[in-house]
Amino acid sequence: MAYAQLPISLPKRFCAPASIWYGTTASGAQIVSGLVLIFVAALILLVRYGTRGGNGPPAASILTLPHRQVAFVVVTLCGISAVLWANCLASFNCVSESEILLSRGLFQAALIQHWDDVTEVSSECERARSGALYSRLILTLSDGTSVSLPFRYGLETADYSAAKAALAGKHCKYRLSTSVTPELCRAPTYQFLSGWKVD
Repeated sequence: MAYAQLPISLPKRFCAPASIWYGTTASGAQIVSGLVLIFVAALILLVRYGTRGGNGPPAASILTLPHRQVAFVVVTLCGISAVLWANCLASFNCVSESEILLSRGLFQAALIQHWDDVTEVSSECERARSGALYSRLILTLSDGTSVSLPFRYGLETADYSAAKAALAGKHCKYRLSTSVTPELCRAPTYQFLSGWKVD
C-alpha cells in the first residue's frame, strides 16, 4: 500500500519550500499498471520456483520455462514497471504565490508558468465516500493545462488569501460550479467561493 502511495506523497519533497500547493498529475492507469506488472512478475516467480507439495511433483511443473526465459520475462516486467513509476513520480505540480511549476514526466521538459498565464479560475466542492468534504480551485492556463489547488483542512483562510493575492490584478474569468453549496463545501470555504470575484 505504501508503494502505491508514493506518487501521491512524494511531490511535496520535490517542491520548493515556498510552494503552497503541490500534487501528482500521474494518471491512475499508470499507477495501477505499475502495480499489476510487479504482481505478475512475482506470480511467475512463485509458480516457477514454488516449493514442493508433499511427495508430488514440484510446483515448477506448472510453468516449465527455462531459467533464462523466466529471468528475461521477470526483468522485462519489472523494468517496464520501473519506467512507469519513475514517470509517475516525475509527474507533479508545485504552486507558489510567484510561479506554477509543471513537471510533466520523464519524457517532457518541466514547464514554469506564472499567475499571469491563468485565464480562468473555477471552484468545486465534493463529498467523498467517507463523508469528508473537499473544496478546490482549478486554474486553467493559457495553454489549456489545468492545475488543481485544494483547500487544505484547517488552512482554508490562508489558502484563500494566498490565491487572492496571487490573482490580484490578473485578467481571468471566475466560474462558480453548481457543486459550491453549503452541503458540499466546508465552512468557511463556502463563503469564500460563493462570494469571490477575481479582482
